[in-house]
Amino acid sequence: MRLVSLAALAVAGDWETTTNDKGHKVQSLKVEAPMLTEEDQYGSTLPPQYRCDACRAVFHHLNAGFAAKHSVSNPRRLKAFEVVDVVDDICGHHFKGYGLSFRDGKNVLSGPGLKRDEPAAGGASIQMGGETWEKRLGEVCRRIVYDDIGEEEMYAMYFKSEPRQLSDAMCHSDLRMCKVGPDAPAAVPKQPAKGKKSKKPKKSKPSTVADAGDSTSSNKDAGDNAAFDAQSFLQRLESQHGETAGSYTRSRSHKDWEKFFVAVAGKIFSDRAEL
Repeated sequence: MRLVSLAALAVAGDWETTTNDKGHKVQSLKVEAPMLTEEDQYGSTLPPQYRCDACRAVFHHLNAGFAAKHSVSNPRRLKAFEVVDVVDDICGHHFKGYGLSFRDGKNVLSGPGLKRDEPAAGGASIQMGGETWEKRLGEVCRRIVYDDIGEEEMYAMYFKSEPRQLSDAMCHSDLRMCKVGPDAPAAVPKQPAKGKKSKKPKKSKPSTVADAGDSTSSNKDAGDNAAFDAQSFLQRLESQHGETAGSYTRSRSHKDWEKFFVAVAGKIFSDRAEL
C-alpha cells in the first residue's frame, strides 16, 4: 500500500487582507496543491523532472551525515566500512519529509534539503509526500554514491575539500542530472507564404490493423532475440531504465561492478515480473 500524506507549508505574509463587494475587510488565503500524474503516484522510480532537485537533496544529506561523523573529537579519516555505514544510514533513513508541492505553476520536489521561496502573501502551498518519495530518494542516493561515483571516491572528495563539503555542482557536471539553461521553445509549424498554395499531402494506402499489429510484434521479437555485445546490451538497458547516457558503461572497480550487476539484475527481474 502506498501512503500519501498532506502537510501545509509555511505561509509568507500570513493572510491577505482585502475588501469585499460590501466594503467589509476580509482575510483570504489561497492554498495551492500539486496535481499528481499516475507516474507521480504509482511509478516505482523517481520521475525524471525531479532528478535535479533529488540530486541536490542527496548532497545536502551526505554533507550533514559526514559532518556529524567528523565531530571535534573524531577528526581522523573514516575507514571504508565506516563510510559505507554512514552512506547506508543516510540513503535508508534521511529522506522523510519529502514530496511534491506546487510552485510557479508546476509541481516541484520539496523537503528539508531543498530551499524554496515562500509563497506570496495570501498564499500557501500543500506538500504531498509519503513513503513512496522516501524510497525513491533513497534509491537515487544509493545510485549516485555506489554506481555513479563510488563511496570511497565520494568520501575522498569530501575529506580533501576545504572546508569539507561536497558540491552539488556535480549534479550538473559529473552526474548530468541537472540541465543548464532555459527550456527550449516549442517548435512552431511554418505557415505557407502568402500567394502560395500549400501542397496537399499524398494519400497513402491505409494499412489494416492486422498488418500494424504483425509489424509491431515482429519488430519487438527481432529486438529481443537479436545478438548484442556486452557494451551494446548495457547501453540498451541504460535506455530502458531511463538512466543518463554512459552511466551503465563507465569504468568501475571489480567490487563496484559486482554491486552494479546485482542492482541491475534486480531491476531486470522486477521488469520481467510485471510482464
